[in-house]
Amino acid sequence: MGLETVDGRFRITGVVGRGNMGEVHRAEDLQAAPDSPHRQVAVKTVLRGRTGVAVDTSGSGKEIDRFRREVRIMRMLSQGHPNLTLLIDGGVDDAPGAGGLPYLAMELLDGHPLADLIDEEPQLPASWVAAIGAQTAAGLTASLNSSTHHTT
Repeated sequence: MGLETVDGRFRITGVVGRGNMGEVHRAEDLQAAPDSPHRQVAVKTVLRGRTGVAVDTSGSGKEIDRFRREVRIMRMLSQGHPNLTLLIDGGVDDAPGAGGLPYLAMELLDGHPLADLIDEEPQLPASWVAAIGAQTAAGLTASLNSSTHHTT
């Protein structure tokens, strides 16, 4: 996509991954203190399907509705639960040249995808599976509890 900054605040330093709805970039939060644990962030930008073209935020398409719902949910969930990613900021970058780019800035969790672990160890020990399952369930429970108490 060739991004340098998002919303004048997040300086892009690399690409973490790409999916059907967007890209996730490694970035530096220029508003965070240099020694802050949240100086390095992950910035998700929303794209139109597989074309790689930014979503047109001037309309009311299903992509932008989905994005707005995701920001609302992330704000509700961002209460410091250890199994959920902390939302730093989210919105639409309306700066000249950005074209109304929707984005979410979240804490950067350095690590490896679970798929990589499974590739290395096709049959994980039962204790590992239980620990991963318990952490996943705790995050899902927190998100379900939050969404049932904050429906809009």
